[in-house]
Amino acid sequence: MILENYKGIYQMRRCKEGIIPIRMKFYKPSNPRTILQQANRQKYADGVLGWQSLTDEQKKVYNDNVKGRCLSGYNLYIKEYLLSH
Repeated sequence: MILENYKGIYQMRRCKEGIIPIRMKFYKPSNPRTILQQANRQKYADGVLGWQSLTDEQKKVYNDNVKGRCLSGYNLYIKEYLLSH
């Protein structure tokens, strides 16, 4: 089934017939903009800027550390950044 013509959020589920798309119930996410939420968003933004400011050699170290794992060097950097601050 091609989902291009169907709007909404879909989840792929396994069943006896194989993997099928299930349309999720529509909801409008809330955005309370609390102080804690804004602080976390800023921390994430700072981590992204940190990654962008690394040299290619520094990025290569992260990319080499994730070989064989389902993780990118960028994801490893962001994970370590968020856990350290």
